[in-house]
Amino acid sequence: MYILSDKKAKARKEHICNLCCDPIEKGEFYYKQVNVDGGLNEFKRHIKCDEVCEMMDWYSDDGIDSNLFTELVVDECSIIVGDRARNMEFSEKLDIVYKNLKEKQHEK
Repeated sequence: MYILSDKKAKARKEHICNLCCDPIEKGEFYYKQVNVDGGLNEFKRHIKCDEVCEMMDWYSDDGIDSNLFTELVVDECSIIVGDRARNMEFSEKLDIVYKNLKEKQHEK
């Protein structure tokens, strides 16, 4: 895969995050990568989703898709809050993981 660009953008219309699959709302800032991998592709993601991947070092040479991202967030949330994670919506789990990572980062 060859990355042509990877930048922060402001959504002029609704998009879908390629990591969590939730909408990126019109007017929201997000990251947009344009790459070539057998064809021209766009990889759009919420800033929060991208930061979680960066802080957890989940980006790899093999890449990450929504299924793997979801699985990793669910697993990490379960480590943080235990069985309480079972009854939470995914967005809640993502918020917990993000907040936990930010707190750890701030402690350093």
